[in-house]
Amino acid sequence: MHIPTSTVTESNLKRITAVIGTLTRSEVPSGIFLHPLAHGLEHPKYIGRSDEPLSLLEFYQSLGELEFSSIEKGIVPDAGALRTAVRTAHREGIIPIGIACFDYQALTLRAVKRFLVQMKDGNDLSLEGLAVPTLLQDRQARFARPLMGWAADAQAVTFSFEERWVLANTSERPTRIDFDAGDGLGIRHVAIGSRLKVSYPTPGEKTLRITCHYPAGSATSVSQIHVLAQSLPEPNEIIAVRATRAYKDVWAGGVMKIYYAPGHSNIEKPLFMWTGFNTGAAAIALSVPTPFDVWDATAELMWAISPSNLLEQARQKGYDIVMIEFDDSRTYIQANAAMIEEAFLLINQRPSKKEPGILVTGSMGGLVARYTLLEMEARSLAHGISKVIMLDTPCLGAVVPMCAQYGLDFLADKVKEVAILRDTILNSYAAKQMLVQKYRPMWSGQEDPQPDELFDELQRDFANLGNWPKQPELYAIANGNNQGKGQSNDAGGVLNPGSQLASFERVDGKNNWKANGVFWAMPNSPETTEPGTKIIEISCIGKLNWQAIVKKSLPWDTCPGGMASFIRLFATNGWTSHTLLAGNTCFVPTHSALAYKGRTDLYATVPDAGSTPFKSFYAPTENQSHAELNDGNVAWLRTVLGIPATSQAAKK
Repeated sequence: MHIPTSTVTESNLKRITAVIGTLTRSEVPSGIFLHPLAHGLEHPKYIGRSDEPLSLLEFYQSLGELEFSSIEKGIVPDAGALRTAVRTAHREGIIPIGIACFDYQALTLRAVKRFLVQMKDGNDLSLEGLAVPTLLQDRQARFARPLMGWAADAQAVTFSFEERWVLANTSERPTRIDFDAGDGLGIRHVAIGSRLKVSYPTPGEKTLRITCHYPAGSATSVSQIHVLAQSLPEPNEIIAVRATRAYKDVWAGGVMKIYYAPGHSNIEKPLFMWTGFNTGAAAIALSVPTPFDVWDATAELMWAISPSNLLEQARQKGYDIVMIEFDDSRTYIQANAAMIEEAFLLINQRPSKKEPGILVTGSMGGLVARYTLLEMEARSLAHGISKVIMLDTPCLGAVVPMCAQYGLDFLADKVKEVAILRDTILNSYAAKQMLVQKYRPMWSGQEDPQPDELFDELQRDFANLGNWPKQPELYAIANGNNQGKGQSNDAGGVLNPGSQLASFERVDGKNNWKANGVFWAMPNSPETTEPGTKIIEISCIGKLNWQAIVKKSLPWDTCPGGMASFIRLFATNGWTSHTLLAGNTCFVPTHSALAYKGRTDLYATVPDAGSTPFKSFYAPTENQSHAELNDGNVAWLRTVLGIPATSQAAKK
């Protein structure tokens, strides 16, 4: 039972914390006392009573809430060490099944009612007269799921139920586990300490059901995992690449992984691929996973999960795949372009090369490609690229909702994990170069949001080099629709400019503060309006503490475009609880992905390729996730690459 935070004042929050501080380990035998203002663990999915899938992020969040509620260190396993062990097992072909078995104590209904009455009457909080059995009740958290979001090779997936993946503060263990792997064969009975090999008839997303039977009852958890068609290939060559010139004192580096086509012993027909902005370093520091775990989400993985495994199809068609990974994708785009230039030169020096190269890249990677080719053409260096295909590249900029940026900055000074997210991702050089609007610390609300000076500098650099390379054919894929359809809210309705996106709450009992935030999308105000539109409001202990008002802005958050879950991500980092009205917002507007310049109406359709720098482009009928590969755009991409559809693909 928890106390509604709407009833809590600053003084009462301090009193609640003081009362809790009087509890001893003998009174809290589990070592975990759930703070009376926290209530995430009360959701049925954490006690094995929900058919709603438990995400990997939620699994780690629950561990964080248990750790936050621990009265001593070491009661809850370290999430960072767990992630390291999981990654090691995953590289060995093992998918660990994490089983959480935690006992904890929480306030009884009687104690909560006592607190509420005292707060209503304005009295000091006191537990006098309440014996510990009347004050505290025993609770349990029992949930389970795979500790990795994807598995390679559908024909041979090994799930591990070993003891090392049991996370617990109790000696109780499941006496039996009923495991439905989602392969159509129903339930298998497994035990702690065992492994189970599963063969899936088809790749794709699988729904798993794990029922753990304990002496006092059972707990069922539902989760999902993405299974690849086959194991990722082993590269024929791995070559470290270093830029031979620096940009602003940054000497960028990377790695080339080369996969020969069948029958080739060297590179003859290169197909270059690389991905974009990688949040891996921050995710490792935060122990925050994504569905595919960003530190392992290389170009190989992203293309392997595409329909019909396009990467392998390209190899079978005679392409030699050259995957390039940035050492640091978050540094200057120009610095990484200098590294890519060196990679091109190394490949071009090979006498085995018989055909010009083709380049396929996604998101920020397209900006790196554009700058590399422009720079090489300006210096009369042969890049050897005949075609460039950009997947949802922010040619004219990307969008992270301003409300999310300001909210992140507000919490960063109070929550270490949020500071890491802000400093290593939002404030990275590459992010500043891409964002059309960037927060400014301690913004007064008297000026409208503008891009960082690094954004303007990059655009000037492009213009000075001629804007677009002249030698290769240019193609683009947008993940946003080109029919004027804006984003949708979580209820499936239209997300209008200026709509409320979410409300958040942060309770920190240890440091005696509480904050509430309300976030709104950017308005559609191409001209200055008075008094302006509020986009964020943060109140601390019921008093308005901070707000931002915009008087002039385009509807960046709601316009057609490839979408991202920045609001949802923000909700799960730093805030104790949240209500999401629109977890997804526009990340790369369709106009940006297609470089349709000079239009203030972001909902206007792009007439044709002649209005863009591209020879041809693809846009879906509905907004999709940013950089998503699917049947529609992969079929179009096959045509550009000259790869015929397989019979398997034709059936889809």
